[in-house]
Order: sequence, then C-alpha cells, then structure tokens
Amino acid sequence: MSGLRSAAGLARTAAMFDIWNPSSGTAEALLDRLQTMREVRPDQVAPVRLFLRSYLQRPTDAVGSGGQGVDGVRRDIRTAVAAGAEQFIVEINFWDEMRSTRDWAQAPARLATLLESAEEESAAAQLAKESV
Repeated sequence: MSGLRSAAGLARTAAMFDIWNPSSGTAEALLDRLQTMREVRPDQVAPVRLFLRSYLQRPTDAVGSGGQGVDGVRRDIRTAVAAGAEQFIVEINFWDEMRSTRDWAQAPARLATLLESAEEESAAAQLAKESV
C-alpha cells in the first residue's frame, strides 16, 4: 500500500504496490492519477486498487481546530464513491474529541451515521450506473 502522490511516487506505486491510499483529492484528480498509474503499470499485473483515507482531523490541523469533522468525512465519502474506491478508511487518531478511553469506546456509535451515508451514496451511484 502506497500513498505517494508525486509523479515519481505514482510511477513507483504502479511498479511496486497493489493499493494506492491517498488521503485527499477530487474524484477527477484521483481517477486521473489512477489512469496515469495504469499507463505505466506492467501489462500482466492487475490495476492498482484505490483505498481512500479520510481524517476527522488531520495531524497537520491545529490542536483545538476540530478538523473537518463528520461533515468533511461525509464529503470524502462522496468523493470515494465517485472515484470507485474499494475501501474507505476513517482516521480518528488525531481528532480533538479523542481524549479518553471512553471517547474511543463511544466512537463507533458516534460515527455510525457515516456508514449510513456510505450506504446511501453507494446505492445512489449504483442506481445511476444502472440507468445509463
């Protein structure tokens, strides 16, 4: 798994990895980079798979800022579906709201709405695909 994004990094990912795991980008940009890797990947090797990573709060966000929160992750879900991501990973490690073991224990219930959003977005994308 690689999250490299530079031209050299994409070439390296295409040559040496089976999964690309970026943490940002528009659907169009992600699809463009996947196509770039497809063009330089050896013919006998399956295409690179896309796993998109989203952060409630990035490690580079200021402490106390709250990051993009659940609404930002929900936007990233739409991007993941539009780009055809196989997996969607939500990072909560750096989120200001993770301050205790209790916060961690309650996180799955607090983030359950994201699963609902993912199901809705996936279903809508499937309907759109079938109507074409």
